[in-house]
Amino acid sequence: MHLFIANGIPERRQRLEKHLKERGISDTFTIVWNTEWDKNHPFVRWIKICVAPHWSPELISVHVKAFENLQTAINLKQMYFMTADDDVVFPKNFVDAVNKIQLKPFNVVSMGINYHIPYGENLTFTGNVGGMECCILSSEFSQFLLDNVDFNQTLDIVISAIMPRMGMKLEITPLAHQTSVLEYRKTTHEGGKFEKNWIDYVNTYKPSGLKYSLLKEEFQKFMNKKNAVERQYKELFDTEIDIWNVDYIEKQYNLIV
Repeated sequence: MHLFIANGIPERRQRLEKHLKERGISDTFTIVWNTEWDKNHPFVRWIKICVAPHWSPELISVHVKAFENLQTAINLKQMYFMTADDDVVFPKNFVDAVNKIQLKPFNVVSMGINYHIPYGENLTFTGNVGGMECCILSSEFSQFLLDNVDFNQTLDIVISAIMPRMGMKLEITPLAHQTSVLEYRKTTHEGGKFEKNWIDYVNTYKPSGLKYSLLKEEFQKFMNKKNAVERQYKELFDTEIDIWNVDYIEKQYNLIV
């Protein structure tokens, strides 16, 4: 099984690589690090301007990393795989506990901080997410997420909203803990504003129908226009600038073509 880790802070990777080795995790599972798609990446900036202005660049970056991990896992034909944040810690028996989990074709297993469930290997069925620092996902469920990208809530809440609609209950085993939450450090999940609180969102959830692949296609179209306008600007003013005024780009592009 593959373990995909979204890495945003280089120092965390150094610590986590040592931790994964000590726990025998990197010797058992294939570790895939995602170090791209930071807050200054053009795709992240485009989403901030054109799709999710109510989200911080940091929060968008976290979700793009997650979406890219899902897509990579699907491309690698991984029927099941794990995803994790870069500030997690695992117990000594993590490998044995994961290998005991009976996976289903359409399934989510959450391994994270849960305030109401004691530490242990047994699965508990609950509607309370309580933290999804590490998850086992199926490719089918991941494809549904990629076909219904939603910026009205964070991904963990979106997952918890989808499952009841499909007659599923979340399976939780608190085997991975996110240190930043317990230490009261600021996390990127604080960077969003939402019309509904998470409970109302879950209770009224409807699939968005917004495909991640379509977002990537629209972004590429925008970048083609942006590059054309910037070339024209360079020719006119002999000055290179990084133009991000979307309204200007659209209008100038229409004049060029």
